[in-house]
Amino acid sequence: MLIWFRLAALTLTALTLGLSVAHVLEMPAKLAYPPDLYVALQNSLYVSFGPPGVGTFVEPGAILAAVILAYLVRRRRAAFWLTVGATIGLLLAFPVVFFIYTQPANTVFHAAGAASVPGDFERYRGQWEYSHAARFVLHLAAFVFLALSVLHRPRAPRSELSPYTMGAIRTERARSYSPSSPLFGEGPPSMTMVAPFMKPDASEARKTQG
Repeated sequence: MLIWFRLAALTLTALTLGLSVAHVLEMPAKLAYPPDLYVALQNSLYVSFGPPGVGTFVEPGAILAAVILAYLVRRRRAAFWLTVGATIGLLLAFPVVFFIYTQPANTVFHAAGAASVPGDFERYRGQWEYSHAARFVLHLAAFVFLALSVLHRPRAPRSELSPYTMGAIRTERARSYSPSSPLFGEGPPSMTMVAPFMKPDASEARKTQG
């Protein structure tokens, strides 16, 4: 079940990121448009981004999937905190930034209609465009955090290792320190390492005692 929630959270967050990056890529051209063309685009180009379009469900779906995923990985410390970071980023983008900055501008443009320009046009245009730029940064951070939470592979505690794994570890360690190990050459590791530093008389004494 965990893998499916991870897939859902990543997919929905990626789609949300795609919606916000589209606004950022359009920004340079739209800021150069005359007011009447800009308002006309606001009331026609983004119909599917909001209600009742598909975009209405993508971002809340990403938030819900991230919250459920955080609960499912609550016992994995690194994955849990990365998922919480992604959830915070998504929640800051929506509803915080959206309803404080983006939606008021949407309301003004929709009330003006496609054939008229609202008063204080430049203020609401900047508010709409730069709030979407901020939302893009938050969505990007959320996606990165989610990706890292999936890629992170914690080392299993020794208590969770199977007897076969523990046996393989002990065998590998014994092999590394065996007399025939290439690291130490022939003979016991301790004698092989110490022999070059022994004085000649001490070496002769050991032979005599032997």
